Amino acid sequence: MKIYKNLAFILSVVGIVFVMVYFIASTFQHEYFQPFGVVRGYSFTSASEKTRLGISVLADKNNGKLTQKENFAEMVLIAGGERYAVELDGEIQVLPEMAGVYQGRAVYELFLPIAVYTSAGMEMPDAILEIQLKSGETVQICVGDISFQLVNFEENSYDEIRFAGISPIGSSDEQDRYVLHAIALELELQEDIRLSAIDFGLTGYGVNSEELLSFFGDDRIRAAKKELEETETFFETHKNLKNIEYQAAPESAVDLVLEKGRHLLIVPISRTEKTRIQEILLTGARLQYTGKPGENTFTVDAKLLFQEGAYSETMIKEMMGYAETNTNN
Repeated sequence: MKIYKNLAFILSVVGIVFVMVYFIASTFQHEYFQPFGVVRGYSFTSASEKTRLGISVLADKNNGKLTQKENFAEMVLIAGGERYAVELDGEIQVLPEMAGVYQGRAVYELFLPIAVYTSAGMEMPDAILEIQLKSGETVQICVGDISFQLVNFEENSYDEIRFAGISPIGSSDEQDRYVLHAIALELELQEDIRLSAIDFGLTGYGVNSEELLSFFGDDRIRAAKKELEETETFFETHKNLKNIEYQAAPESAVDLVLEKGRHLLIVPISRTEKTRIQEILLTGARLQYTGKPGENTFTVDAKLLFQEGAYSETMIKEMMGYAETNTNN
C-alpha cells in the first residue's frame, strides 16, 4: 500500500512539472515570437494614386499565420485615429536565411506587399497595419511613419532643374544598425535658382541647415565624393569636407543661391527622439525654390536608401519592446 501511495505522489509531481513546463514553453513561444514589424520611415513621391508599400515583419519561422495570403480576411492601416483600407499586392515573401537570433531562438523575416490608395498628399505617423485573419485572430504590426507626397502634374514642368537625385550617407553603429546621417542631393541646373526648402515629407525628420554643405562644379563635386567614399565616420567626413571650397546655408534655414551647372548638397538629417529606431528606409524630397517664373516646387523621385536583412539581438529586443508598447497584440 505504501508503494502505491509513493507512486501516486511521484506521478502527481511529474504531472505538475509537465504542466508547468508546458505553460512556460507556451508563454515563451508567444512572448518572443508574436510577429512584429521592422519600424521605418517611408516618404513616397508618385504620380499615381496607388502606392506599393513593402512591410518587413520578423517572426518565428514555425509561426506561419502571416506567410499565406489565403489566411488574410481584411487589412487596414491605422494612423492618427483614421483607418485606411489596404490590400495585398502580390505574393508574401519569406526569406530563407535567418534574420537574427533572440534568446537562442531563430528569427526570420518576411515581406508583405501592400497596395495603398490615396487621393491626395497625406501623412500617416506611427502607422499600424491591422490584419484580420480568417481564423478570427487580429494581428497588429507597427509600420512606422509614412508620407505620400503625390506629384502635381504641373510640378517639374519648368526648365531650371534638369536633374535631381538623392543617395544615402550612413554607417553601421556598434549594434550593426544602419544609421542615416545625411542625404546627398545632386542637382543639374539650367538656370540660376534660389533654393529655400528641402522637405522629406516626414514629421520627426528635417534638415540640419547649420551643417548643410553645397559644392559647385565638377572638380569640387569629385573631391567631395572621394571624401565620402574614403572616410569611415560622418563626423570625420563632414570635418574633412570643409577643406573643400563650399557654400553654407544660414543657420536658421535653407537659403542657397545656386548657379547654373552641377551641384552636390550634403544635407544632414535632424530627427526627434522617437525616430531613433525608425530610420528613413525610402524617401524622395520636395524642393522649394525661386527661379525666373517665380516660386516653384520640384519633386525628387523616391529611392530605397538601404536594406538591412540581418538584425542584432539588441535591435530585435528594441523592436519587440516598441511593438508591445504600441500595439494590442
